[in-house]
Amino acid sequence: MNKAEVYLYSSGEIPEALKWIDVAIERADRQGHSRRETRGYKARILLKLGRGDELSDVLEQIMALRLEKGANDIGRERDFVDRALPGLIRKDVLDRYNEFRPKRSTDTLADMPPKYEPPDEST
Repeated sequence: MNKAEVYLYSSGEIPEALKWIDVAIERADRQGHSRRETRGYKARILLKLGRGDELSDVLEQIMALRLEKGANDIGRERDFVDRALPGLIRKDVLDRYNEFRPKRSTDTLADMPPKYEPPDEST
């Protein structure tokens, strides 16, 4: 995940970031931690690439994840949703994501992951 983050934010090599986040997702799934966090990074990468259908698919994956109690992961994020241009994310997915993680007054449009928030036990 760190390699993907470097390519995404430091070097600007977005396709390379996508390659490495896929490796990170595979490892996260195998190890059972950071599953939501890695997919959040993938959503940020796809947003930069303007790949709405793939972004919508990743949002579906995020919503479908069921974290185990005490999972080593993060809370629900939405910065990538809020920065998406209108129409980029499929409407049905966007509507469900807005229910999954409603917008808060503290949410920002920063092009970085939000402050760490532990996952809710029920998510």
